[in-house]
Amino acid sequence: MSLSLTGKHWLLRHGKTLGTSLVQHLLEERGISPKSAAQRDEIPINPYLFPDIQRVVARIQHAIQRHEGIAIAGDYDCDGITATTQLLRAFRRRGLDPLIHLPHRIHDGYGLKENTIDVFHSKGIHLLITVDTGITALAAITKAKTMGMDVIVIDHHAIPESLPPAFAFLHPALSSLPPPHPAATGVVFSLLSAWEGSSWPENNIDCALASIGTIADLVPLLGCNRLLVTQGLEAFGKIREGPLALLREQAGLMEGKTLSSSDIAFRIAPRINAAGRMADPRIALDALIFGGSAVTQLEELNLERQRETLHLFESITHALDSHDIPPFICIIEERISPGIMGLIAGKLTQHYGRPSLVGSIQGTLCTASLRSTPLYDIVDALQRYSHYFESFGGHAQAAGCTFSLRVIDHVREALTSDVRSTISPENLRPTIAIDAILHPNDISLRLCEELQELDPFGQGNPEPRFLLQNISLNSARQMGSDRSHLQGFIGDTRGIGFGLGSLFSSLSQPLDLVCRLGINEWQGRRSPQIYIEDMRPAITSDKCLSQGKERDQHFASW
Repeated sequence: MSLSLTGKHWLLRHGKTLGTSLVQHLLEERGISPKSAAQRDEIPINPYLFPDIQRVVARIQHAIQRHEGIAIAGDYDCDGITATTQLLRAFRRRGLDPLIHLPHRIHDGYGLKENTIDVFHSKGIHLLITVDTGITALAAITKAKTMGMDVIVIDHHAIPESLPPAFAFLHPALSSLPPPHPAATGVVFSLLSAWEGSSWPENNIDCALASIGTIADLVPLLGCNRLLVTQGLEAFGKIREGPLALLREQAGLMEGKTLSSSDIAFRIAPRINAAGRMADPRIALDALIFGGSAVTQLEELNLERQRETLHLFESITHALDSHDIPPFICIIEERISPGIMGLIAGKLTQHYGRPSLVGSIQGTLCTASLRSTPLYDIVDALQRYSHYFESFGGHAQAAGCTFSLRVIDHVREALTSDVRSTISPENLRPTIAIDAILHPNDISLRLCEELQELDPFGQGNPEPRFLLQNISLNSARQMGSDRSHLQGFIGDTRGIGFGLGSLFSSLSQPLDLVCRLGINEWQGRRSPQIYIEDMRPAITSDKCLSQGKERDQHFASW
C-alpha cells in the first residue's frame, strides 16, 4: 500500500464526486439538522429530563435559606473548572461564597478523596456539590454521609456497579437525555436553567463557559452539545468586558468575531488547562471569576506547557526514530510531568498512527495516560490485563491507569502483544480520513459558506476533508521565517499548506491533495481558500485509498 509524501494512509469515505449534493449529503450522514433562527432561544439541555433536578434545586435553596455551609468539589481540567465557575457564579449572585476544592493533579490526584471530606467536615459543611467527579467516589461520599453531609453528584463519567450514597444525582446516564450526552459543564448549565429560570443575569457568560468546557472535554458535538456550543460561541464573541473578554483578548481573538470550535480547542481551552497541568487549577478559576493577573498567569503557564511538551516530544521521537517503531509505544520516565503526559501520548499516536502509553514515575507507582487509534479500544485492552493495574478508566481512544513499577515490563509486553494480534501492520500508521472527492471547479465562496452549516466542528463532527485529484499547484513558494509552509494556487483559489514546506521539491509533478475549505477575509473581500493537509504524486485509480469493511470500521469511530 502506497503512502502519501508525509507517510500517511488515506481513508476515502466516498469514491465518487458528490458535487452540488455535497453539503446536504454530509448533513444527513452526520445526523445534523440545518441551523435555524429558533435554535438561538432554545434551551440546549432540558433540565427536567434529569429525575433528581427538582430535588437538587430544592436542596440548594434550602441550604441558602438556612445559611448552611456549602462546598463545591470540582476537577482540575477545563470541563471541571468551567462547570465549577458557573456554579460558583450562581452562588455569588446570591451573595454567597461556598468553599471550593479543585484537586492538585500531583498532590491530590483525580477524584474526591476521604481526607477532603475531613476538611469539609472541619469547616462545617452540610451540603457538598461534586462537579465533574463523584460518581465513583463511594468511600468518600459514604464518609460524608456519616458526617451529616448531603452530597449532590453532578458528573458524566462512567457509572460504576455500585453508586455512592448521594442525596441526589445529575448524571446523563441516569436521565432520559438522548445521546450524545453532555459533559459536566453542560449538566451544570442545565441545572442553572432550572434553578434560575429561562434567563438570568449574565446568562451569556455561563453559556460561553459551558461551550468552552464542552469543546475541551471532546464530547461529540451533536444533538444537545451542538446546540449548546453554537449558542455559547455566539455569546462568547459578543462579550465586551470582564474575565472572558480579557482571556479572549489574551488569546488573540477579536471582539465581535464569531468564534469557532477551533478557536476554543487551540487557543482558549489550553490556557485554562495549563493551570491544572503546570501549577494549580485554582489559578484558572480565579481567571474566569476575577480576570486580572490570573489571566496573565494562564498565558505564562501555557507557554511553559508548550515549551515542555515540544522539548519532550522531540526528544522522544528522536529516540524512537533511531529504532524500529514498536506496534505499541510505551514511554515511562521520571522527567515526564503528569500534567503533560496525556498531551505527549496524543501527539505520539497522531505522529506514528499507533497506540501509546506515556507514564510518569511517582514513588513506587507509575501514573500513565494512553491514547489510541479508531481500530483499537484501549480500555478493552486494559480490562483484558486488569490484574496488572491498581486503577484504570477512560474511553476507547483515551484512558489513564496506575500500576506498580514492578510490572512495567509485563504491561509493556502484554499491550504490545495485544496490539500486534489485533491490528495488522499496514494499519499501524498515521491516517487521514477523507469525506469525498471534490473537483477544483466545485470550489466556490458559496460552497464554503454552505459548509458552515456543519459548524461547530469537533468530536463526532470533524471538519470535512476532501480529495483533489491530479492537481498542479501554480506559483508555489515556501513561506514563513523558516520556510516551513507552502503557498500556491489551484486555478484562481489560493492554497496554503502549513508545515508542508519540506515538500516544495515535489511540486513540479501533478499531485493528489487532501484539503479543507475555508474563507479568506481581507480588506472587506471574501474568497474561498484551500488548506492543504497532505499530498502524494497523482494516481488515476483509488488503489491507495482504503475501501470496504476496513474503511468503514475506521469511519464508525470518527
